[in-house]
Amino acid sequence: MSTAALREYASAGTPVEGTDGYQNAPAVVPGQYLDTIGHKKPRYYAVDVPEGATAYFSGTVSFPLTEDDPERANNSLYLRVFGAEGTDCHAFENENAVRSNDGVALTVSSTWTGATVPKDGTARTDKCKGGGRYYFTVEWAGVADSAPATVPLELNVTVEPGVTDAGPAAEPAPVPFTAPTTPVQPVTGGGSFNVATPLDGSGVYGDTLQRGEFVFYKVKLDWGQGLAYRVRFLETPGRGLDNVSVVTTTLYSPYRKEVDHDFSSYNGSPDTVPDNKDAMATPEIRYSNRDASDKKVSENALAGWYYLAVQAAPTVQDRGAVRPVPIELELVVTGTPEPGPTYRTEPAETGSSPEKAPAQAADDDNSTAPLVTGIAVIAFALIIALGIVILLLRKRPRR
Repeated sequence: MSTAALREYASAGTPVEGTDGYQNAPAVVPGQYLDTIGHKKPRYYAVDVPEGATAYFSGTVSFPLTEDDPERANNSLYLRVFGAEGTDCHAFENENAVRSNDGVALTVSSTWTGATVPKDGTARTDKCKGGGRYYFTVEWAGVADSAPATVPLELNVTVEPGVTDAGPAAEPAPVPFTAPTTPVQPVTGGGSFNVATPLDGSGVYGDTLQRGEFVFYKVKLDWGQGLAYRVRFLETPGRGLDNVSVVTTTLYSPYRKEVDHDFSSYNGSPDTVPDNKDAMATPEIRYSNRDASDKKVSENALAGWYYLAVQAAPTVQDRGAVRPVPIELELVVTGTPEPGPTYRTEPAETGSSPEKAPAQAADDDNSTAPLVTGIAVIAFALIIALGIVILLLRKRPRR
């Protein structure tokens, strides 16, 4: 199969090497990291989470595009959280990918709120409460028959401070969708989260995918805003099994949590995903959304970049065939930006982060939130102290 012209996933991040136990796990601060992962061997990473803060941890693997039987190419990622002395905090997440050798990117993520829970003196549970060092493990647990021995693993670490005011109440309803009637704007989606193409608000965006591509776009949402979108796969010549492939779209939160996903079987006739509802949609982004019981609400509780991925898998037969698929992504961004929550600490911003957003894993300029750090405060204090010393020296009497 020739993939020379495909937009392939290029993993990126600061090099890090996870360990097979918590005792010597590398300590990582908010940011993006790059490791490798093998079969069924958990990798440990340590994160210091301040009292009252929420930690977001994700691992992303892109499986290579191959000509092997896709029906047997199923993979899964596990993510667990451990507390003091390696205590199991019984926080477990898993994500599965079928037909992984279609060139699928798979992400598993965890929202850890243990540091927001005060310790109460109970030895059995206090090791997973309050501020302190926590350990996150990523495991390639389900392995396809034809999988390579190792694959690159992207890690994203986000730490969000606690709040003194959560801001407006949660808004559980998804934002409405009305198909835009503006002219199509040509765009070229990126091959990974790291190079996702920004979409400038509501409109119709046109791209062409090769069979075997999994491409990314991103939309910035402020507090109080939401998005709704659908993907139209346009007509192409040819019918029959030689032209049939799976098409998908996936919506991700700023910390790469899968918010929604849908798919269809495309045979060259016009198709729309999703086809069982008007659009994939978020509610208006509110801090308090995280308290909702519905995950499609609670996972939309951070302002920042939301990612839209679109896939056109290889054809069922003749997987190496080059049969481009034109698409139109119809996007609506609604809602009026609002102040959002008041954080206990005012973190410094990184990249293109919006103001007063939490510490976000840095996808280079894709960061949606400022890093929790005292560096700015310390630097400011040193400047003040230096100024006082200089002033005192100037006031000393000359001899």
